[in-house]
Amino acid sequence: PDALIVVDRQGTIVFANNSSLSDGSVKLSGGSLALSGGNNFNRPVIVGTGSKLAGYGTYTSNVSIGNGAILSPGLQKDGGTTGAMEFYHLELDAGGVYEFNLQSPNFTDTIGQDFIKVYNPGEGSTLVINADSDHPFIIKVVSLDTDGFAGMLEGIDQGHGLYSWTLINFDVISIPGNGDIFDPSAFSLDVSGFASDAPLGGEFNLFREGNNLMLGFTPVPEPSTYAMMILGLGMVGWTMRRRRHIK
Repeated sequence: PDALIVVDRQGTIVFANNSSLSDGSVKLSGGSLALSGGNNFNRPVIVGTGSKLAGYGTYTSNVSIGNGAILSPGLQKDGGTTGAMEFYHLELDAGGVYEFNLQSPNFTDTIGQDFIKVYNPGEGSTLVINADSDHPFIIKVVSLDTDGFAGMLEGIDQGHGLYSWTLINFDVISIPGNGDIFDPSAFSLDVSGFASDAPLGGEFNLFREGNNLMLGFTPVPEPSTYAMMILGLGMVGWTMRRRRHIK
């Protein structure tokens, strides 16, 4: 049978320079596993309680993020906290955490945000959500300052309306027990690590847009914006009444 490699220490194992494992699967029970650069990892990975899967690269076998485990793209030592990871098959279990680091309000700035892609060039790949409203998977939003450390996200415009970022891009999504119908209540948002220069704050939400799981943020408009909206509605009403009177 295949060997089982168990990582049970608090350190981080980084696979770089085309390092690989020829046999067996990897189970994380504490500590972290990360790929550096554009490397591939060809063994199944089970990420357990108190463990973290981080870095970059592509995982070509099944990967599961279990209860109490963390999925966090990027490596600080490589010059930035944000990163991109690709999976051929990814399972997100109830109680697991996707730590989404965000440094730019611009959704087209791929360097300024984490990104996960579930895609298999050879055959259909699957993002599996093993969670529901009673036992959700957690999305933890962490804002970064301009130096890439946890801090304040700058550049939010109070009058912008909805900001949105892609959390996960996928080919196929499977939600057992829910008819594969996307339900945002299967996720819990933790925004305790988020701060921005929007003085009045805002509201977060999760939604599906095509083959993307999206994070939305709508800043609270400034009072002057509300006043202009009310004035505009009042002018529309006055104009309609005036037209009826002229007729």
